Amino acid sequence: MEACDNLSGADLSALMNEAAMAALEEKLTSTGISETSWTIKTFHFERALSKISPSVSDKQKQFYRVLSESFKAA
Repeated sequence: MEACDNLSGADLSALMNEAAMAALEEKLTSTGISETSWTIKTFHFERALSKISPSVSDKQKQFYRVLSESFKAA
């Protein structure tokens, strides 16, 4: 997914947490607290993506790509 290109592992973790919170908020406002299960859907991730900013720049990504390639050659 292109929207996640410059997200670090911590960014992806925050994205998952935001999506889960969005799904939970929706569940609580629609049915209240109950024992039934709930699902994190695509639109929850889309909403979460609007709140998360990538912490890895294109320049940093290129640096680590080059570094990784240099270790493969060794």
